[in-house]
Amino acid sequence: MKATSIALCRVSTAKQRLEGNSLEAQEQRVYDAAALLEAPIEKFWSLNISSRKGKNFKRPDLLEMLAYAKKHKQVKFIIVDEADRFMRSFEEFFYWKVLFREEAGARLVYAAKPELAFKDDMYGLFEEMIDVFKAEASNIERITKTTEKMKARVAAGYYPGQPKQGYRRTLTPGLHEPRDPQWSMLKEAFDEVLSLVYTPSEALKRLNARGYKTTHGSDLDTERFKTILADPYYAGIIKMSDWPECKKGLHKAMITHDQHEQLKEIVSGKKKFTRQQFNPEFRLSNLMECTDCLKARRPRIPAWSDISITMANRGAVVRSTLSIVAVLARPNRSARYCMTDYPMYFCLSK
Repeated sequence: MKATSIALCRVSTAKQRLEGNSLEAQEQRVYDAAALLEAPIEKFWSLNISSRKGKNFKRPDLLEMLAYAKKHKQVKFIIVDEADRFMRSFEEFFYWKVLFREEAGARLVYAAKPELAFKDDMYGLFEEMIDVFKAEASNIERITKTTEKMKARVAAGYYPGQPKQGYRRTLTPGLHEPRDPQWSMLKEAFDEVLSLVYTPSEALKRLNARGYKTTHGSDLDTERFKTILADPYYAGIIKMSDWPECKKGLHKAMITHDQHEQLKEIVSGKKKFTRQQFNPEFRLSNLMECTDCLKARRPRIPAWSDISITMANRGAVVRSTLSIVAVLARPNRSARYCMTDYPMYFCLSK
């Protein structure tokens, strides 16, 4: 039975294509090696993926190649262009080399050095190990350089990850800008939670009711909303992994650092939520209504029994149980009934 072969070509970056490591260039060298071995190629696997260390033990393409070689006993060679095109990890390289040899009876061949396939002495093994070592060293150097560059970008205030909710990319990599109306709607929800007028769940319901949609077109759920509330990114802080954080991100912050700390306490439950009945930002909210609205409800003139007086804000809050009118009065002032207009207003007297 005439021996045949199967082949694998792989590139991981656009730069490799420009440097002569394109799939087409690899295929030509692999076909030349197959002709030298007098083992025609039965099947080709051509990939455009990165071979990350630790992720190759169950790589689908290699599992398919192993199954094919086991099923077709005439396959005696697995041809790749160079060692680094097959694998960039010592452990994974020799794992697959032994697996192909022991389970399928196929030898690993490099198109750049086909003679090593039949060189079983210590010098051949040493030369192969040097090539694999160079492949792994190159991979480690690339990862280290990439990591250091990303750390430097984070320290400068850029965020190299995907844009957060309410933001979008700009022409400058790592620099994001507000994506309206989502950004403004989220900020309003943040302010509602910070005011203690609404709980996070209530603020979320109001946010979704206003028509907020994620970048994927769906509503926010409770867990994701809480994650967003506690995310330092919205306070202008760039934080990734265990790297040093940058407190002055270049993107437009939605809240201050102090507000971020308050939100973290609210979301984690460390700060007990106490509903604030009267928002200091809007002191007459829910306390005063217009004449037209009241007429539509057919109000009656309130009797003295309808009026309740409570103490708050260093003064008396005089409020109708019908929520018609309320005013703030100092302790040394009294409230009198004024019938100068309809509906009735409580006025201050000296």
